[in-house]
This record gives sequence, C-alpha cells and structure tokens, in this order.
Amino acid sequence: MQHLQETTGRVLLLQKKPKKGPFQVKETWTHEFFCLAETCAIRVPTRLKKINLQNSGLGRKKVVFKCNDSAFDVQKVLQGVYPKLSQAGGFELLRIGDPRTSLVLITPPVTGYNVLFLRDSAGLGQALAYIRPLQKDLDLSTSIDEEIEQVEDKNVPFVKCIECNENVAMTRFRSHQCDVSR
Repeated sequence: MQHLQETTGRVLLLQKKPKKGPFQVKETWTHEFFCLAETCAIRVPTRLKKINLQNSGLGRKKVVFKCNDSAFDVQKVLQGVYPKLSQAGGFELLRIGDPRTSLVLITPPVTGYNVLFLRDSAGLGQALAYIRPLQKDLDLSTSIDEEIEQVEDKNVPFVKCIECNENVAMTRFRSHQCDVSR
C-alpha cells in the first residue's frame, strides 16, 4: 500500500514494507584456522614460515561449518579446505598458550572435535585454532596442477608470451619466462 505524506512543502511517497518472518538464527559457525605442516610443531610459526605455509595451500583460512556438524563432518570440511591434510593420518587442534609463542593441545572429547565442542567448550572464543598433522608432516611444495586449478578458479589476468605465444597467468609469468629461456 502506498500513501502520500506532505512534509514542509515536499511530498514523500511512503511504501509499507512487507513484514518478514521471525528472526532466523544462524545455522553456521565460522572460525579462523591455521594449518601447520609439522607433526611436532609446538610453537607459533615465524613470519617467514607463515608465508611459506600460506604459499603451499596451508596457513590461515576462514572455515564455515554447520552448527550441528559431527567430528566426521569437521574432518571432511577441514580436509576440503586443506586438501593436503587428508595425507596426514589425522590431526590435532591447538591454541596459543602461555607464553604467547607456545601452542597448547585442545584435548578433544571421546567423540572427537565436533562443532558444538569447538564452539562452546574448547575455549577458543575468537582465538585462532591451529591444526597440527597427527602422523605425517605435510608437503610444503605447490604442484603445478594446484596452481593451475587456483588460476582457473579466480579472475586472473593473462598475458601472451612473446617467445612462445602461450597465454600465461600474469602472476605465473616470471617462472614461465625462466622456463622458456632455458
């Protein structure tokens, strides 16, 4: 329904907004994680190590879970975000302890790390959750296939190589140029 209202010589057209239903509670839980590469990591990585981890597909990422996700779901989601984690033989979650550079294990309940535990009982709050591989260190190399997949997923500008006429992502051009000149 529309009606007119005159205010200090101006005419305003007011439109009633349709009422929305009751407030919907969020059915997801989002938290920041940082995937480490070493099974024996007990300290927060240095800045250089953080950059290396990030460049290899590990490092810091925001992860979204459904509020009722089980330990199996949490594992599946984390392995989806960090594919290399599936080769680690499991994982543990840690948080920063005291002193601020040490990492402390978040002891999981018998049922494993489920969202309810992580959100309400693990004491994470806004703290970054560190993921440590359980049985095997993770590979820090980035495969060409992973890089190509990342380039295809994003809106990356391409340039044509003058030497070989191949279209190359601008972000990968330096390494391509070195390969062509050999």
